[in-house]
Amino acid sequence: MISTVDISGENDENRGSFPHKTPRELATGDSMAFLSAILYGFYAVLMKKRIGDESKVSMPLFFGLVGLFNMILLWPGLVILHLTGVETFQLPPTKRILTIVLVSLISYLQ
Repeated sequence: MISTVDISGENDENRGSFPHKTPRELATGDSMAFLSAILYGFYAVLMKKRIGDESKVSMPLFFGLVGLFNMILLWPGLVILHLTGVETFQLPPTKRILTIVLVSLISYLQ
């Protein structure tokens, strides 16, 4: 469904300043979304198989540790992507977007 909407181009009037993508870029994005869904399925089945009953595990502690390990182990990838020019790091371009991000972060932390 995502692929057919991407290729149809029916929603160009609501596109705003979002750039047009080539069919190859669309296929890459759709493939990455499909792969992430498959990996999440494997993750969910593996967790259910290994843990069994969720009452055995403190979910806030578990997901907190997952987030901590992601911060510790994956942040060097951000630096590498920035230095190679694959993905540039930048702060939000306007104060409005920065405010939205900060309000979202604060509401998440509460």
